[in-house]
Amino acid sequence: MVDWTRQQKEAIETRGSHLLVSAAAGSGKTAVLVARIIDIMMKERIDIDQMLIVTFTHAAAAEMREKILGALTALLDDVKTDRETAEFLRRQTNRLNRASIQTLHGFCIEVIRAGFHVIDIDPEFRIADDLERNMLRDQALEEIMEENYAKRVPEFLNLIEAFSSNKDDEAFKNTIIKFHSFAKSMPEPWKWMKDSISLFGQSYEEFKNGEWIEEIKAQLSMEMDDISKEYGELVKTAETPDGPLPYLEALTSDCDLIEKLVMSAEKGIEDYFDAYSKEVADKPDPVFEKLKPIRKADKEFMDIEKIEKVKNGRDKLKKRILGLQAKYIDCNLKTAYGHMGKLKPDIECLASLAQNLDERYLHKKAERRLMDFNDLEHFALAILSDERMAGRFKDKYRQIFIDEYQDNNRMQEAIIGMIASSGNVFMVGDVKQSIYRFRLAEPGIFISKYMKYGEEKNEGKRIVLNKNFRSRKTILEAINFVFENIMNETTGEIKYDTDAKLNEGRDFLSERAEAVEIHMLEKLFESDNGMIDEEMAELNHSQAEAVLTARLIKRLLNEETYDPQIKAYRPIEYRDIVILSRAVKNWADVFYEVLSEEGIPVYTEDSGGYFDTLEIKLLVDLLKLIDNRRQDLPLMSVLRSPAGGFSIEEMTQIRLVYQKGTYHEAVNSYMTEKTDKLSIKLNEFYAKMERWSKMSKYMKLDDFIWSLSVESGYMAYISAMPGGIRRRENLKVLMDRASALSKGTCGSLFEFIRFIEDVLKS
Repeated sequence: MVDWTRQQKEAIETRGSHLLVSAAAGSGKTAVLVARIIDIMMKERIDIDQMLIVTFTHAAAAEMREKILGALTALLDDVKTDRETAEFLRRQTNRLNRASIQTLHGFCIEVIRAGFHVIDIDPEFRIADDLERNMLRDQALEEIMEENYAKRVPEFLNLIEAFSSNKDDEAFKNTIIKFHSFAKSMPEPWKWMKDSISLFGQSYEEFKNGEWIEEIKAQLSMEMDDISKEYGELVKTAETPDGPLPYLEALTSDCDLIEKLVMSAEKGIEDYFDAYSKEVADKPDPVFEKLKPIRKADKEFMDIEKIEKVKNGRDKLKKRILGLQAKYIDCNLKTAYGHMGKLKPDIECLASLAQNLDERYLHKKAERRLMDFNDLEHFALAILSDERMAGRFKDKYRQIFIDEYQDNNRMQEAIIGMIASSGNVFMVGDVKQSIYRFRLAEPGIFISKYMKYGEEKNEGKRIVLNKNFRSRKTILEAINFVFENIMNETTGEIKYDTDAKLNEGRDFLSERAEAVEIHMLEKLFESDNGMIDEEMAELNHSQAEAVLTARLIKRLLNEETYDPQIKAYRPIEYRDIVILSRAVKNWADVFYEVLSEEGIPVYTEDSGGYFDTLEIKLLVDLLKLIDNRRQDLPLMSVLRSPAGGFSIEEMTQIRLVYQKGTYHEAVNSYMTEKTDKLSIKLNEFYAKMERWSKMSKYMKLDDFIWSLSVESGYMAYISAMPGGIRRRENLKVLMDRASALSKGTCGSLFEFIRFIEDVLKS
């Protein structure tokens, strides 16, 4: 029998209203979710296939299914004598495989399969992978860009000038893609776009009192409140017995300035800008009073750290105050309003480009019977907008559970809203763990309900789980210390208060508790005796971190860890250790190499990372050259490779003879104008290139790459390198990807090369 906390028990047993559970890290969220499912199943005799359980990933869905099966099996053992209950539980076990435990996109597919006829779409589709999606979208965008360049529409050219660099228009293309992606995260993207554009044409009074200015006011208010609090801390420090009391006068003057700005903002945004101009922007220097110097005799009785804390803290706050105007509106309100009106035609053009992109991209996907995740959501919502279809799913699912609710967006919220009934939605998540805003997750949905459900007499109820059963007190205290100081409404949209902080929920053997360690990389270059560690000094940042990590791992192997399975301490093993990194790209390979060299067994998942490995780069350079010989970098790479077999001296000789123009022009001139051994060698090389080029046009892409890698000598070359088996596996992955893509979006060598470039770029 599990000993639930009061809050956990409440989350399991509460009925009659929608429920939002704010579950901190390690608070037993999954266990509570499973227990609630079983509790409803047993008490209300609802079958498992009458519940919709939405998880964020397929792996989480599989884990959830496994945990529910475990709970059902355990219950069956307990109720063998109760035939009716045992039969009910056996039925649930049998139905578990077809139960709707899936991602939201999995549910969307279910809706589309059931209601494709409602919106007249082809039910025989498959989900495009990331690379197919990017390729089709980029093709559609390229077509649109070419058409608009030809038309030379003024608004389009304005946008090109505003968003592009001198080199190319990639930045502008990315702007269109981001605008399109954001719009598609809305339930009604084109209505949202139209409503947004209308804000650029509103009257001055509407603008002054509109949502943009209200948002600026709210942000300003939070920031000034934060600045005011930090000044308060500096004042307290200055007033302590060993604090820098002479600094108090300047601090008080700063606080008066903040108070004036706060009071003016409360009157109205125009009053705030007038006050800011008068007190800060247009005020002759100095805007801030100088700190009074501290006499040497007085300094002896003061804490030097407190002096530095106040001085440095004030400097930072002064910079924040001086930066307020540039951060929000760097001109007066009427000028800003004028800018808005002038921008309207350009914004309309941007919206038109995004809408054209959507139409053309949709057409390209339809031709290939492909859908992306946005399509799944929009088609599912369109089907559920039909009352009969929505009613069908409402009847089917009597209970709805949503895991990782903090990462839902408005589109997904609308879909759930279509099938929800009164008080039957259970949402669980932790807004502090929302990390997918770059994928257009909207944590504001969670925050809004968190505030709303905390009130009495509401359609929903809020329950907070903030006891951590995973980590030791020392870790929790360190985490709380950091986030109490950096997380607030301004930085994280939520205050790190009593409800948000982590509390110890599990008893460990306290005598083994150790402090959290922070290792400063700058200190790595010193050895134990204070001398420079030459090995570390030669490394770059990521290599140095990897070397330090290897040293720490080896140290850990001499220590013990508590194993809850055996309820005792045992020696630490490699499998007990995990390395977490903010990003995998550019780090995973370095850590893999360093740890492997140190004899530490290591495994890493780096999606697409193999495209950046030496063996793949070499082969891709050869493919690029076969596709287009007028490329200097691939040419030089291939000439030096096994496929070329040229020495540095031979390559240098070509350039010394033909010093003008590009390198490929120099090679071509040498090959056609000279008759020496090097010229003969170049002609033989280009004859091979010509033959390979012809092969690429009639062979299947994966067969061609395999044949090329063997014939060119690449396969033998990489097999003889350190880690040859792994490198051959990387080549196999490349061929598998070529095979998959040749069946779908890119059958030509050029398209495959472009696909690889897109991967490396992203």
